[in-house]
Amino acid sequence: MPVHALTSGRHYRACERTAASVRAGPTCTYGHMVRGDGTAHIAIMFWITVFLAFAAAAGTVYFLVRGIVAFLATTEAELTGDGPSESARAQNRAMQGRVLLQAVAVGLALLALTLVAA
Repeated sequence: MPVHALTSGRHYRACERTAASVRAGPTCTYGHMVRGDGTAHIAIMFWITVFLAFAAAAGTVYFLVRGIVAFLATTEAELTGDGPSESARAQNRAMQGRVLLQAVAVGLALLALTLVAA
């Protein structure tokens, strides 16, 4: 059964222990050894939050590139025409997606910093 320990804010997985040492301390609902304050679960939540923040940042870059491509595809006729063109709508959707994912990435980064401080 794996044993988890939290040392210096990092989550380390120890090697297999004997059944006697596993029974020696408190375990979580998954059967892992944890310190009494449950910091192993905070470490797991931290790494999940960091992964999701990086995923949101990658999505932000995707929408940024998509908006630049839509901008470069704009023709002279679309610029002089009446009302918003398809290219302008695509640029607007890309901008909205980028702003949304930036907000999510910043929120997740703040959550990760809060988990580190806990």
